[in-house]
Amino acid sequence: MLNTLARETQFRTEAMTSRIAQLAIIDALIAALALADYDRAVATIERTFDVLSTKRV
Repeated sequence: MLNTLARETQFRTEAMTSRIAQLAIIDALIAALALADYDRAVATIERTFDVLSTKRV
């Protein structure tokens, strides 16, 4: 389990700080996994881009 800590206030716009902290951890984990198997990660990203490019308007 990973925990994050972010200071928030009553204002709704500042409630985003906890989400941003969580997204930063997820992003770091994804980057670490991608670097661990770089060639596979690049191939997966390219396949994803190709599939999504058919859906763009």
